[in-house]
Amino acid sequence: MPLETRYITVDLVVKGNGETDLLVAALEARGYVAQKHDWDDEHKWFLNISCPHDVDAPETCILRCCEDIESTPEGAKAEWNGANYREFFIGYETGKHPFCSENHLKPETVARAAGLRAGIGIALYPRRDEPEP
Repeated sequence: MPLETRYITVDLVVKGNGETDLLVAALEARGYVAQKHDWDDEHKWFLNISCPHDVDAPETCILRCCEDIESTPEGAKAEWNGANYREFFIGYETGKHPFCSENHLKPETVARAAGLRAGIGIALYPRRDEPEP
């Protein structure tokens, strides 16, 4: 059976040099999973924040993330605003079918992300054949 292209999730990537404890705690309290990593000379840390698993479409996930970030306490918002890189990464596994796989974001969704000073990126991952058990 041919491998199909499919949407996986949206990861929110945040990089910076300031504090992150309040931001991480606020998002984890809302069901997000945050992983913090040491990064490079430009950014002291890198946060990878996974969208909750009950969201099954890129636009829905981005809108929910925006709402949750907008409603965080002031200290968490200050940490968000102190980051120097914020991006929603829409992840897909790629296959040979269908010929064209599409997802669309409404202008209002793009504007809402931009209002949080966040970009929107696309990450493509090759699908791999897995042997049958």
